[in-house]
Amino acid sequence: MKKTKKLTNNIFFLIKEIDQVIKNKPSYEEMLIEVRMMNIKIKSIKGDLTSINLYSKKIVELLWILNKLESFIDNKILFLKPSEKKILVDFFEFLIKKYEREIVKTEIDKNQLSDKLKIIELEIFKEINDRFN
Repeated sequence: MKKTKKLTNNIFFLIKEIDQVIKNKPSYEEMLIEVRMMNIKIKSIKGDLTSINLYSKKIVELLWILNKLESFIDNKILFLKPSEKKILVDFFEFLIKKYEREIVKTEIDKNQLSDKLKIIELEIFKEINDRFN
């Protein structure tokens, strides 16, 4: 029983910690600076990327949140037990998918999309500069 309670407390604490980070977002300008520094790239897989305002407040905020989630996992996962890792990774995968869906839902100008292109699929990734090769 103690082991289960400790596991629950660790996961709960970590979820609460990331929730506080997300709730205490910096200003739009600060988030925009951070997002630019992250070297995030957005690529259209399906549909027209020009129908999305990539500098809107909501898009910048969602990209900022996605990066914070990824950084949080990267920093915390090494210190967790396998059972904790699975729970946390599953939870964060759910959150990441939720925020990725919000990006497309939020900012598509449906008036600019033709009937054939009502679907848009994006790939969001960080470009890593490999300076040592």
